[in-house]
Amino acid sequence: IETIYLNRGETYLFQPTNYNRSFTGTIICSDYAFVLACGNQSAGVPYKKDPRNHIFEQHPSADRWGKKYIATPTYNHANDYILLTAIEDNTSIFKDGVLLTTLQRSETYTDTINADIPYYTANKAIICCLYETSTSGKPSMTTITPLELGVNSMILTAFNANIEEGSYNPIDNHYINIVTQTKHINQICIDKDNQKITGFKVVPGNPEYSYVQYHITEHNKPHLIYSKNKQVTFTTRMYGHVSNEDGKESYAYNGGFRVNRPVDMLINDKYIDSLKVCINDRVKFTSLIGYDYDNITWEILNEQDSLVGSSVDSIYNHTFTTPGLHDVLLHVY
Repeated sequence: IETIYLNRGETYLFQPTNYNRSFTGTIICSDYAFVLACGNQSAGVPYKKDPRNHIFEQHPSADRWGKKYIATPTYNHANDYILLTAIEDNTSIFKDGVLLTTLQRSETYTDTINADIPYYTANKAIICCLYETSTSGKPSMTTITPLELGVNSMILTAFNANIEEGSYNPIDNHYINIVTQTKHINQICIDKDNQKITGFKVVPGNPEYSYVQYHITEHNKPHLIYSKNKQVTFTTRMYGHVSNEDGKESYAYNGGFRVNRPVDMLINDKYIDSLKVCINDRVKFTSLIGYDYDNITWEILNEQDSLVGSSVDSIYNHTFTTPGLHDVLLHVY
């Protein structure tokens, strides 16, 4: 255990003395709020693999990790690495509903994805990072947004840059990977005039979600990705490559996540994601919030996104009187 004292505005750099070591799994805590950024000056993925790249990412705090992730691979690229890290002991991680591993505090698990779209779940909070390998371009590192913390709008930029004039071709091949609920794919738009994003495909491990690898043709400009219905959220990852095979440059970054902390709920006193009920069945929803708050609001929406039930109590008993799929939302203030 090492204690570091910093004053306002000061920074501290942790760096291993051995290049094949990693700080992955290191626990950093403080009495005050701080920002943590991590990466590598010249990384090959896997280790010693060329070409190399400077990879860098701001790390979310552990109370903003999640239990549900969908990792979408890089377009036309093989062997992305997935790194899953636990913050608590006895963390069981599942891939498409099948137990993948059980981790202890600070332990990690590495998975590899190609064209498959894995759906990761866990009984406790984890963090999921995607590493683009040193295959057809320089590698990248992106923190994947948990499904619980998706956003309803985000501005992303595709930049068409020459890193060294005359040495590299410009980055001219840009994609945005988007994940949202299948029933809401028609709500996701880009830029003005409600231009719908098309080409969504169902996630095999969880058909309730769909994804798209959307090709951006307009470079060097910001793009607004948004949902027409503010209750509908999505996760994004932006990345780009050089289309010429001689070019090695690339970039990638996370499209952001909500800053509110994730909360848990019990459905009929059980940790489950969904429940099938009959007409006039009564279901008990219990909020589990591990921090101080002022107010909570439950909302139940039908397939037309119309409100069919609400409550401001920590425990909400609702009787379902209409058929179809329903979303249960818990807002904490």
